[in-house]
Amino acid sequence: MIRILFLLWLAFFSTGCLVAESGVEDITSFSLFKKIDLNDLTDGKILAERGDYSQMERGLRVESCFLLPQSLAEATRTITTWDPSLREKMDTYVNHFVTETGSDAFKDLKFDPSKGPVRLFLQSTFNALKSDPDFPVTPEELARLRSLGGSLTSRSPDSPEFIAVAENFWREILQKRYESFIHSGISHLPMVDEKKYPMVSEEIPGLLAEPTAIHDRFIHLYPATNLTPSPGLKLAPYYQLQKADRIAALILGCYLSEEKADRVQILDIEYYVSHTYFASATLYELHPVTTAKGPATLVWRADLVSAPSYQWLRGIQAMAAGALMVRSVKDEISEIIKSVHPETR
Repeated sequence: MIRILFLLWLAFFSTGCLVAESGVEDITSFSLFKKIDLNDLTDGKILAERGDYSQMERGLRVESCFLLPQSLAEATRTITTWDPSLREKMDTYVNHFVTETGSDAFKDLKFDPSKGPVRLFLQSTFNALKSDPDFPVTPEELARLRSLGGSLTSRSPDSPEFIAVAENFWREILQKRYESFIHSGISHLPMVDEKKYPMVSEEIPGLLAEPTAIHDRFIHLYPATNLTPSPGLKLAPYYQLQKADRIAALILGCYLSEEKADRVQILDIEYYVSHTYFASATLYELHPVTTAKGPATLVWRADLVSAPSYQWLRGIQAMAAGALMVRSVKDEISEIIKSVHPETR
């Protein structure tokens, strides 16, 4: 009996190691990380490095790797349903997964002017009543804002009267783009001033084009070049109001995920961003592993962002921007880990 138990234990241990090694080897084959020590990650370490773009001047890429103390299915659910508004450090004022249809999809969007970044967002919207907007909208949408605000009696951006106007306006903006994306992908989003804002249908594929090893590994998640949602993928659309630099930004995004026998791949795209940056994409690859503490999921992640400020950064400034993004990514991952690991809360 002891011999049989030993052989069963050995088989289990060997299988766990093979699963772990397979996941590690897969990730090291296409990522910046050529060596991954599961023991370090088990203790909460987060690997993060900045990558370079050769063609995308506005792009910044950070790759990371970490462990979630969950099964593959649980970790997938954690990532695709995580609510940053529940973590104070994330400065996310609204986070909503869109499950409703029609005009109800954005009815819960509210602006709280007591939050400094939200007040700046309202000020930006208010300024557009008279001046050129500093957010991407069509001429028709700008005319709609000015029509809604035409009878205002208050001249304050944080007055209840104007907040109601702003909420109605931004609900319409999000609704229109959400419906365009769900039906036709990012290639049919409303056209805005291309001199100020690059086309998202070109920007996101540009972020995903480099490096070749990552592009080729995830290409099945974005059929053709316009990321038109495919029936074979699971979609989880959402919107957020989140601090982006000093001002709050309204964001429309969607998780696209695909489960395979030995791993899960996820693409999270932000296809409308009102302020600070143009677009973003985040890639994930998840592998089940067995660690000294039990079953877990090894997560590789790549954050890809396009922002106007990155285009002009050189030397020390570029290094500082990269370091800041690395820190931001690690802070977010740390909050994700804390949200699922009671011992680190």
